[in-house]
Amino acid sequence: MRWTSCLRKKNARDIWKARGYSGPELEQLVEAIVKDRQRWVDFMMREELGLMEPAPGAAYKTSFTIGLSYVIGALVPLFPFLLPLTIHNALVISSVATLTALLLVGILKSRFTGGAWWRNGIETMLTGAAAAGAAYVLVRVLARSG
Repeated sequence: MRWTSCLRKKNARDIWKARGYSGPELEQLVEAIVKDRQRWVDFMMREELGLMEPAPGAAYKTSFTIGLSYVIGALVPLFPFLLPLTIHNALVISSVATLTALLLVGILKSRFTGGAWWRNGIETMLTGAAAAGAAYVLVRVLARSG
């Protein structure tokens, strides 16, 4: 028996054992899975890695959702500059609106990832603030050198 076959059986056996199967029933399940390579690959992708076959058309829906999210997210810091405000006032409003939006996104993220809502909110806000600060410093350095 080839080592890949042994490995297939061990992986499938471990998964079925964890679900409470044993004895001849376990061996029957393992043999049924590993004898067909495609069935084994599908089984391992789903059970060991938690990967599912994407739904038809999911790529278009996902792309559209991500693109729309980027557009909406980009409007948050830009919108104050479209108003009849001084640059300084627009910058202050933009900064506050962006930090608030990042805080809310972090809070929303906690509904999907778990964890304390306030910690996720503050972490997302601070990460965004650090990225903005780094971009600002980089632009200042490049502006002085050019």
